[in-house]
Amino acid sequence: MMSITGWTQKTVFTYPEVGGKDYSIISIACINEKDKTLCLGLKDNTKIEYFLFSPEFKLISKVSPSDGLKKTAYAFEKQQLMKAIVNNTGFNFIYWARDKKVFNNAPFITVQTINFDKKEVSLNNSFIIADEESWIENFTSGNKYYGVLCNKKTDQLIINTLNADGKTERKTIFFGLENFYKAKNVNLFDYFFFSRDFTPSQETGLKEGSDLAKFFAYPDKAVITVQKDKEPPHILNLDLATMTLTKKKLSMDGFCGFAGKKQPFYNNAYIFDSNLYVLNVCKDMIEIGIFNPETGALLKHHQILESDEAFFDATSSRVIGQNEKEKELKTKELIKKMMRGSLGIVAAKNRNGNVVLTCGTYDDTQFNGGGYYVGGFTAGTQNFDPNKHYNQGKSNKITLVTSFKIVLDKEKLTLLPGQDVESRYDKIQDYSQNFQPTAQANSRYLFPFNGKLYFGFYDAAKKAYLIQYLEDDK
Repeated sequence: MMSITGWTQKTVFTYPEVGGKDYSIISIACINEKDKTLCLGLKDNTKIEYFLFSPEFKLISKVSPSDGLKKTAYAFEKQQLMKAIVNNTGFNFIYWARDKKVFNNAPFITVQTINFDKKEVSLNNSFIIADEESWIENFTSGNKYYGVLCNKKTDQLIINTLNADGKTERKTIFFGLENFYKAKNVNLFDYFFFSRDFTPSQETGLKEGSDLAKFFAYPDKAVITVQKDKEPPHILNLDLATMTLTKKKLSMDGFCGFAGKKQPFYNNAYIFDSNLYVLNVCKDMIEIGIFNPETGALLKHHQILESDEAFFDATSSRVIGQNEKEKELKTKELIKKMMRGSLGIVAAKNRNGNVVLTCGTYDDTQFNGGGYYVGGFTAGTQNFDPNKHYNQGKSNKITLVTSFKIVLDKEKLTLLPGQDVESRYDKIQDYSQNFQPTAQANSRYLFPFNGKLYFGFYDAAKKAYLIQYLEDDK
């Protein structure tokens, strides 16, 4: 065993039969919760092989198609692995795909099934995405897969469900967008634009936290938070048993922009464990509200005034990707930047089990032909993509991040100044971004399994794909 950057590594799996440095893990670490086994796939340009591991990460079985990639999802012209679920005999890996020879080039969902008992890998097409339908998001709950689409003209959500036995169901839900969100020229696709799916206990980064529509999957429901300009957070609840949808706008009484004089405000939300965390920013203050996501009841309200310079333990403004630089900000400067960028909030835990909130802005940008443009959404308004309008000159992508961290007591939700603001997620990301094997690392993949953390990568020096168990040195 060896120790690097705060982690002790132990190699638990070596796969030397690789076809070159392009070898990669293509699975989404699919775990069977009944027997705690895990399925991973390894692929190169000619073949794919699936591996079944025990809870102790011992190899149980493996299977590979005898004809290479011909009868897999990778035979289609375009494909993207979306999700994975456990089926009655093994594992289902679910792909979005498109091919001129299939369904007249219409996009479709296809399922690759892995049966370790029979040593079989089979492929079955699931459902087509019709011309009048637009893709919104997908998620899994239990052993079911849910693909969420919409029909922009009929104001309907379309839920395609794939069960463990491969059967599909299709439900349509009338949304009633016009009566719920009174904005001009906005359809359902626009309403859910910039979406991502999460679990309610997922620790992640500010890039994901700045997305505007977040799907949180529970065993019996999906809770969706939607951020819209000049609106409080929208909270949608999709009952997965009855396929009924309820909608409400979170009450922000007492928050800036919603009380007293009218002023511009921007907000975003994130669900973590059993709480809904809302970041709300006006020109003279930053506010964090903690709510009950089911009832909407306010549990805690923290205010940070522009004159309060002693509030933060960690604030920064960073430029990443071109002449990288970072500087500390005073609260007034921080608020100005947060009023101009794509607002986000995420939660994680530190080594004491308390909640670390990362709040701020995250914007991918372009320097193109001497001009500067912000990509994606900024302050609730969609900006154009400069690559679609300008193709002259040199284009370089950079990222602008402005952020601060605070720590809350995991039970009382009170502020804990002076506590460690480094979360486990931060430490994992630092390891992933800075770790370098002896020669070269490709296809890096961090994944949790059975309460432990594993890291997969191609080691060019050893010409093998390695999976290591990581233990936090603390």
